[in-house]
Amino acid sequence: QSECAIGHITVNNNGVWYYKDACEYFNPYSTEQAVDAIRRIIMKENQANRARLIERGGIIGAEYKGDKIQAKWEILLDGLKAKRSG
Repeated sequence: QSECAIGHITVNNNGVWYYKDACEYFNPYSTEQAVDAIRRIIMKENQANRARLIERGGIIGAEYKGDKIQAKWEILLDGLKAKRSG
């Protein structure tokens, strides 16, 4: 199980929440939102949020391990091969 020691922030990707509730999201064009997301992780008064993000990060991260996604990759790559040769 992977672990992030400080929590995780990522950009809001048009409403697609890849990391579910395991990170703080922000608009990549907003410095203010980026700063706020970082503060929600590093400030002493937000340690409970940071601990939650670390815990959830381990759970969500496990969903992307090789044994969990290998079959999906094989389907995708086989489809691409079929398009290329067909």
